[in-house]
Amino acid sequence: MSDTLLVGYITAGATLIAAIITAGVALIQNRKLIRKNKEYEQKFEQRASTGVAIGYYYNFIENIYKIIDENPKITLEIYNSTTINEKKEFDCDKVRIEILMPRSLEGSSFNQATQTLTQYKKGDIVRNGNKRNYGINFTIQDDNTLVVVDVPTPLFALEKYLKSLPEFGSYIDPKTNQLIAKSDSEEYRARQSKEIENFKTTVLNFIENNRYAINKVHFRHLT
Repeated sequence: MSDTLLVGYITAGATLIAAIITAGVALIQNRKLIRKNKEYEQKFEQRASTGVAIGYYYNFIENIYKIIDENPKITLEIYNSTTINEKKEFDCDKVRIEILMPRSLEGSSFNQATQTLTQYKKGDIVRNGNKRNYGINFTIQDDNTLVVVDVPTPLFALEKYLKSLPEFGSYIDPKTNQLIAKSDSEEYRARQSKEIENFKTTVLNFIENNRYAINKVHFRHLT
């Protein structure tokens, strides 16, 4: 195994572990909120994707819009390969987020989503003082709106979780860890769809409750 491939596996593993930890902590925080506020109980389903969505909201969406709050304008350093090729400024009211949503939690959907993301340019949102710049994928619309594009990769940690549940054990080939047959997998696929939709709903509810990025976050479902 090459050193590059080994580093890739280690990085992917570390990312997955971090996503699971973040989701777990976020879900605990969410349960505390629910106990204090009955209104939350009506809005948030107690699914695994709820914790993932809360972590994603705080670690990504709120971070982006807190940076916007710090500055009258956003400065973006645009990369050409590994070097800064250009700098552009954007009005804060012309920044939005587009989240690429997978068709399912299967590996093929993950690959499709991440491959779609590579079609977008990379850049850094410049931060004040000694704060680290914030790396993003993006596109710029004709009216000079900056669209930050992202794939919610922590969501794919749920695939391993769902496959570990006893009720889905008969649907999974233990040798390949893949679905055995489409005829046996309707319930499993329906559960995946519910987790994906719940992720989206939870993110939107947190945006509404916390007043960050109202009408600035859009979901694009990949086909």
